[in-house]
Amino acid sequence: MKRMLLATIHGFYLKALGSLPKDELTERYHRSLLMGGYCYGPLDPVGNIVVNTVWSEQTFPRSNGFKLAMISTCSLWQVAARSLYGLVSFLCTRYPDLTPDLALQRPLVAGANLAAADPNLFDNPRGDEELDWSNCPQIGSGSGSGSGMDTACIQNSAVHKTAARITVQEAYAAAATAACLYPSSPAQKEFLGSPAWCTSNGNKNLQA
Repeated sequence: MKRMLLATIHGFYLKALGSLPKDELTERYHRSLLMGGYCYGPLDPVGNIVVNTVWSEQTFPRSNGFKLAMISTCSLWQVAARSLYGLVSFLCTRYPDLTPDLALQRPLVAGANLAAADPNLFDNPRGDEELDWSNCPQIGSGSGSGSGMDTACIQNSAVHKTAARITVQEAYAAAATAACLYPSSPAQKEFLGSPAWCTSNGNKNLQA
């Protein structure tokens, strides 16, 4: 399950590389992408990677830049793994009833999209209608055809029957801490937890 999610996140990094300007990527953004270009946030995973990369470069610029011809595959896997840890930490912090395994299930089914994995991320709470547990029997808690249904019941109990006890800002701080290499967890918490990012209207405006 962890490998499947990691592979999904890695694929988003490959797409993000194609979305960033080539010259700026080789001269500036390669460092900020690997240090703070995480896939979690209120946008889709690729959008989060791009925005977090640009913000990281602007907030923590390198004094002596250097041009890089390519980013190694190993480095991309490493930042993908840190994004995974950030996603799981965010969800476990927001919902204490989620075990790490249950927290892994949500972004796996949601395609590493935190906005889908956390139904209370924005001001308009919603259900898990877009998360089709039945199509992922490999993460079911039971066996046979009913495993997906069992998973849905467990997830519903852990997330929907108990309101989020920790704020989005605090969860982002936990995510940044879990991602390890970020130079300033409080700074990222303030950025991702700002009002424009923590409302559904802000999310739409950023995507426009």
